[in-house]
Amino acid sequence: MKTEDLGRMAAAQARKALLSECSKTGLTARKTFLRIAQGLDAKETKATYDKERGKWSYSKPMIAWGARKDYAALAVVVLDLKPSERVDMNVSSDLPERLFEARERALRICTLLERARLRMEAEQLALPSNTEEGNHAENPNL
Repeated sequence: MKTEDLGRMAAAQARKALLSECSKTGLTARKTFLRIAQGLDAKETKATYDKERGKWSYSKPMIAWGARKDYAALAVVVLDLKPSERVDMNVSSDLPERLFEARERALRICTLLERARLRMEAEQLALPSNTEEGNHAENPNL
């Protein structure tokens, strides 16, 4: 028997024992889910003491973000919605070669871009300036 199978069997036995204890104390799945649902809608009221008046003042009911976060985390655990921690990476054996080729292509592209930039700069320097003489030479109608 594999250790994974033993682990599943132990988990099933533990779950059975836990459900038995829960039913003895009156804790049902319905009651648990109802409480979690109520916690997801939790609100709180802040109380402050006013020394001048000698009275307590209370705020309007506000959203209890901390409690809601805790109940959301509890719901994820209870409903088993948490994604698997295990990441399966299928790395092919030719990955180093593919990475090397990609690097070489990137270097070639950078070299071509640099050459194009230098060519454009050289062309801009070689163009005649836009003086009146240059404009007349280009436009014979003036």
